[in-house]
Amino acid sequence: MFYYFFVFAVTTILGFLADNLKIRGRSNPKFLIQRKWTLNVILLIYVIFVGCRDVTVGADTHAYVAKLDAASSMALFEYLQSGFFIEPIFNTYVWVCAHLSSHHSFFLIVSALFFFSVFLKFITKYSSSIGWGVWIMNSMGFSIFALSTVRQTTAIAVCLLSYMYMEKSYMKSWLIALLAIGTHLSSAVYLPMMFARKMNPQKIKRNMTILIGAAILIGPVLMEKLGAYYAAVTGKYESDSLTGEGVGGYGMIAFLIVLLVMSVKSYFPIKKDLPSTFYYEFIAIGLSLAVFILSRVNVATIRLYWFYLAFTVAFIPNVFSMQKKTQRRLWQHAILVITIYYLTTNVMSSPYEESKLLLPYRFFWE
Repeated sequence: MFYYFFVFAVTTILGFLADNLKIRGRSNPKFLIQRKWTLNVILLIYVIFVGCRDVTVGADTHAYVAKLDAASSMALFEYLQSGFFIEPIFNTYVWVCAHLSSHHSFFLIVSALFFFSVFLKFITKYSSSIGWGVWIMNSMGFSIFALSTVRQTTAIAVCLLSYMYMEKSYMKSWLIALLAIGTHLSSAVYLPMMFARKMNPQKIKRNMTILIGAAILIGPVLMEKLGAYYAAVTGKYESDSLTGEGVGGYGMIAFLIVLLVMSVKSYFPIKKDLPSTFYYEFIAIGLSLAVFILSRVNVATIRLYWFYLAFTVAFIPNVFSMQKKTQRRLWQHAILVITIYYLTTNVMSSPYEESKLLLPYRFFWE
């Protein structure tokens, strides 16, 4: 467990140090250079921790090892055909890595580098606090998630890239979003976010309320069918694993509702000087809640809301930045308590679950 505590603690401390260096950089540019190096150290720690793990660490790592071994002995078209051309972008990426290096860790390191580079870029570009953004990334389990689900975390990073192009180039943003679907089919759940810029800010609260209400009403029926379809296409889940009700807990629903309530007073009524991305993030958290309510009905769909949960790394710090000092301190303490509870009961407890295969942690050279 030492490695987990070390990574979470050091990266969070360095994140808040980067915030401090940014403030000091307003009067002395040398601090901005130090801030850049601090961010590079954070990235390096994550890449070593996630990318340099042994193939025995992570629930799905063995599956990617098998994919790499198979791809190394096939031509590209033959390998894509063996997977029925499903998720061709990710499978092409696997094939390229298998032919560039015979060492499995090459694939894991490149995947970790891409995922955390995008995540940290997203935080530095949109979050009001790098420290809080990194803390949320750690406490909500994205670091642990990257150890076991390379395909989905890669797709999440691609979706975040799509978002970063949304206002710069809408066409490129759509193209990247489609590439995400070719990386992981579940990325299709992100597509509603592509219409965030089209939504009238004055109607955001009403539309989110309608969407969440609809999710509650049609969730079980809709997601049971979608889950069965996904299982049939990918062959990843047995049919008898799709029937349980309430796979996810009510705690996440409560947490997302708290986030939306926390932001309402800060964001509404609409403020003209507020960046449009703040409202997009509000939409993302609303979609995260709706998708979680929909997806919690079975194991095939339970992780879909993670595509929107990623926005919390910017959303939470940005809400804090809009609050008055007394109110901000109150909400910061509340979120800190909630995330520590989630970290200790869900994220840090996961290594002890045999199915997660996160302990004992070892590096590939050990």
